[in-house]
Amino acid sequence: MLALPPAPAPSRPRLLMLGTALASGAVVMLVAGMIGVYLYWRGQDGGFTTSWLPAKVEMPEVPANTMMATMIGASVLVQWAAYAAVRGDRRNAALALVLTAIFGIAVVNAQAYIYRRLEMPLVSPDGRRYNTLFFTLSGTIMVLVAFATLAAVIGLFRVIGGRLGPRDGEFVNAVALFWHASAACLVTVWYVLYILK
Repeated sequence: MLALPPAPAPSRPRLLMLGTALASGAVVMLVAGMIGVYLYWRGQDGGFTTSWLPAKVEMPEVPANTMMATMIGASVLVQWAAYAAVRGDRRNAALALVLTAIFGIAVVNAQAYIYRRLEMPLVSPDGRRYNTLFFTLSGTIMVLVAFATLAAVIGLFRVIGGRLGPRDGEFVNAVALFWHASAACLVTVWYVLYILK
């Protein structure tokens, strides 16, 4: 009896990219809503003509600017990792993911330094909303960066640990998408918290 050749494998839907896109969109909407609340209460408490910082609090601008530039650099690096992973270049993908994770840790470290320098309580003793809103916004961004860094480390283990197939390329692309969404959120929050003050 003659046998027919096996049918081609059905095209696999890119569910990981779809799920990452939906999660990234949800994260962007969350941060946009939080920025809206921040700007609303700033307008209610004193408007935009004066600084909203509590008395005797100086915002350290150099670490904040460094944090923003580092996050943009990490976004470039994670895109390099995605480019290399899709092309099967394990060495460059691994190098880019290692550097991305290091940059992510540097961003978290810069924010921790800012917290230490501010010496500001979580809740203002005079009832102002600035302290709570500042720590809520910046803390949310730090959680996003920590998740993005963890995803980069997981992507690194996938690249190093096995063959670099289409599924690994898709995972690294998903990491890059989430990293870009986190970077966009950080840059927006950086502008609102550290530039507008």
